[in-house]
Amino acid sequence: MSASNDWLWWMLGGIASVGALVCGMLQYLKWLERSQVFQLPTGLIFIAHGFQVETNRTRKQILVRTDLGRYTQAPMESMGGQEKTGPLQVTLSVLGLRMNVSPVMRDVGKPSGSAQGAATQVATAQCTITFDNIEEKTTVIILNVPAKAGLTFEEFARQITVWIDKLEERRAKDEAASANLKEETDEQGKTVSGDAEGTTSNELEVSEITSGAQRP
Repeated sequence: MSASNDWLWWMLGGIASVGALVCGMLQYLKWLERSQVFQLPTGLIFIAHGFQVETNRTRKQILVRTDLGRYTQAPMESMGGQEKTGPLQVTLSVLGLRMNVSPVMRDVGKPSGSAQGAATQVATAQCTITFDNIEEKTTVIILNVPAKAGLTFEEFARQITVWIDKLEERRAKDEAASANLKEETDEQGKTVSGDAEGTTSNELEVSEITSGAQRP
């Protein structure tokens, strides 16, 4: 009887330990997927496990911090290309910036009965977040992002994209206005130059006539 009770208590203890372990794992997974957005004096900040994205409206910049990411800058006239993988802290201009969330795919084998063709792919529980600035020729990729955190970031990115679109539209209008002003200034300069040449020509003609009249 005593041995049977001991076995029962050991079994209940094992079940309780497994239950606690499962609950702990679920809480850990929820913590990994948790994300928050805060309002700062300079803009917004998105915080998730392993990375942060902060906007600065005054400087028109975005700051990316990540525990694991990939940084790439294409070669430019003044410097060569750069590449780095690991912890990153990168500041990018929002003008020309594009953001994208992509699921990480894995192969699950070829379709049954098919000897050829590409393997079937399915989405995993992770994704990547890409920041691509086409004007600075710079790309930052945040790796190993939980899919749920990536989905929440997409909502944040849509808000930022609205701001970026407005800035780029305003810049395009300013550039068009500057080009029109320059064209008008050049036309006015040509007109003034033409008037000056005409005045000089008339003065020369009057001078020649007066000089001829004064000859005996």
